Amino acid sequence: MLLQIIFSLPSAGGFGRFVYQMHRVGVMSLLIITVSGLFIGLVLGLQGYSILVNVGSESMLGTMVSLTLLRELAPVVAALLFAGRAGSALTAEIGS
Repeated sequence: MLLQIIFSLPSAGGFGRFVYQMHRVGVMSLLIITVSGLFIGLVLGLQGYSILVNVGSESMLGTMVSLTLLRELAPVVAALLFAGRAGSALTAEIGS
């Protein structure tokens, strides 16, 4: 009986709820992640420019910002914001 329960197909309503939760948690988090990435990129560009002017290589600003964002900051910031947004949304849903 246990194996029958484990290997039984999920109900049709379960998949709809899964898609709803994925949309609510994932897609609804894109706006806050995009806006925060934009502001982080702006700050990184301003600070990087002031440093690169002293060295005389202002032309490398775009490369520095893109590599720094893609390799270091973007994954960490996106993960933290996504976890915070998803956690608070799920907690609010449980509480209501």
